[in-house]
Amino acid sequence: MPGEISIVHCEGTAPARFRLAGTDDPASAFVVPSPYEFPVEGQPHSNLMRELRWYLEHFLDYPFAPETAHAERVLAALKAWGIEAFTALLARSTRNPLTGSETVRISSDTPAVLSWPWEALCSPETGHLARGHAFERRMHHGHDTRCFPEFPRNRVNILLIVARPFENDVRYRSIARPLVDLIQREVLPARVDVLRPPTFEQLRKHLDGRPTTTTSSISIATGCRALLNRLPDPPRGVPRGIWL
Repeated sequence: MPGEISIVHCEGTAPARFRLAGTDDPASAFVVPSPYEFPVEGQPHSNLMRELRWYLEHFLDYPFAPETAHAERVLAALKAWGIEAFTALLARSTRNPLTGSETVRISSDTPAVLSWPWEALCSPETGHLARGHAFERRMHHGHDTRCFPEFPRNRVNILLIVARPFENDVRYRSIARPLVDLIQREVLPARVDVLRPPTFEQLRKHLDGRPTTTTSSISIATGCRALLNRLPDPPRGVPRGIWL
């Protein structure tokens, strides 16, 4: 697709190999180091992904020395991985793949690969690609290609998807209630449905069981408790569920 850099995972390869879309020659597939195995200075028994999770979820609990030095090493490792990944994928191309591109798309059927911090791809000359490119992830197969040609015009249907990865996590009503109260208080033409349980299977059932005129116009996926506790307060009058 014009304006797009498409990075394709060669499924079943170990270590993981990738190629740019349009190049089917196996020799054109390059190894990209896994961030699940990439080292972080001072953390000999850990890896970049584990330390990145610490940085995002726990660093702000105590953002002082010596953890500030720890955080700097994590960010340095993230940049180093981004440069290595960029060099493996793009720097060897005979033409500059960044010319005229606006989007970087990663295609894989492996969830772990899709979870890699691709936004950290970094050119040694021009810096991080994320500053000038949008990043997308997609699966090779199994994605739902259904489309709904018409949405209701008399109201907005909102499907609220509440991530609850932990036992005794945030309650559904804790997220949905402020939104429902706002709709009722302002007499807004909107309806809220909460996806229970918040899974892809349940999402398909929800969509299959509803005609086009009642299909949700907006889907809101909220974060888990660890993320909720670190988000800034929403603007006055806006429920946190919408702010997410």
